[in-house]
This record gives sequence, structure tokens and C-alpha cells, in this order.
Amino acid sequence: SPPHEQPTTTSKSSMSLLTTLMETCATLSQKVAELEQDNYSQALEILQLKKRVKKLEKKMRSKSSGFKRLKRVEAIDADEGHTLIKLKAKKAKLLNEQIAQKLHDEEVQKAVARDKQEKDDMERAQVRQK
Repeated sequence: SPPHEQPTTTSKSSMSLLTTLMETCATLSQKVAELEQDNYSQALEILQLKKRVKKLEKKMRSKSSGFKRLKRVEAIDADEGHTLIKLKAKKAKLLNEQIAQKLHDEEVQKAVARDKQEKDDMERAQVRQK
């Protein structure tokens, strides 16, 4: 009788491990997809900003109406640059918060799943004892 119980326990632990590994794989695959999307979005944003810089540089070169105008444009560009830096910092903070929330949610889901599994295991053990 004991040799018969051994494979069942091993089988259960193997299935539990397999399930955990599959969940981890799915979670990591989702994170990779999200990071790839973020990377694509950031690359697109960089291209748009480079295009805007070229446009502004061309505009600055074409408008040569004096030193005063140049000073005003430089001041505006500096303000835009400062604002852009602030916006990027806010975006990065928001992204970090979103990632932290996703990770938290995943941990909560895993804890709930573990609790349910333990409860189910306990119920099965109680049924077997009867």
C-alpha cells in the first residue's frame, strides 16, 4: 500500500509545480508583451520628438529677423524642454505605479489561488479520513 501512495503524492506535487510554472510563464509572457509595447510606444515618441526638433531647428534657421526674436525662441524652447522633462517624469512615475499595481494584483491573485488550493487539499484530506 505505501508504494501506491508515493506516486500519487509525487504526481500531485509535480502537477502543482507544473501549474505554478505555467502560471509564472504566462505572467512573464504578459510582462514581456507589455514591455515590448512600452518600448514601441517610447520609440514612436522619440521619433516624433526628433521630427519636432528638426522642424523647430529648420524654423529657427529660416527666421533670421534679429537677435531679439532668437532670444525669445530660445526662451520658449527652454520652457518647452523643461515642461517636456516634467511630463516625462510624470509619465515615468505613472508607469512605475501601474507596474507596481500590476505586480501587487498578481501577488494577490497568487495568494488567493494558493489559499484556495490549500483549502481544497484540506477538504480532500478530510474526506479521505472519513
